[in-house]
Amino acid sequence: MVRQLLEAMASNDPARISALFAANASQAYGSGPAKSGEDFFRWLDSDIIERGGRVNDPQVVVTGNDVVVTGQYNSRGYTSRADFLFRVEDGRIVSWRMRY
Repeated sequence: MVRQLLEAMASNDPARISALFAANASQAYGSGPAKSGEDFFRWLDSDIIERGGRVNDPQVVVTGNDVVVTGQYNSRGYTSRADFLFRVEDGRIVSWRMRY
């Protein structure tokens, strides 16, 4: 699922990106509070899809249901080292944490 997300982000395919997440998916920065459900999808649309977010040269490590992605994150007006922790359950991504 996460590899599919990276491909969908690279082609900026909004429908495909959104479809990979569970309805109650969550997102958080570092150890901060998570946003989930509708708040998550608003964030996904505004911060990832509308800004053309993608990970260049992603390295993917899968351990059970946890997937760590590292590489270079780029979007319109923003570049940063990527260190993302995803959790996948029942064929959908259920959480995305930006680790620092």
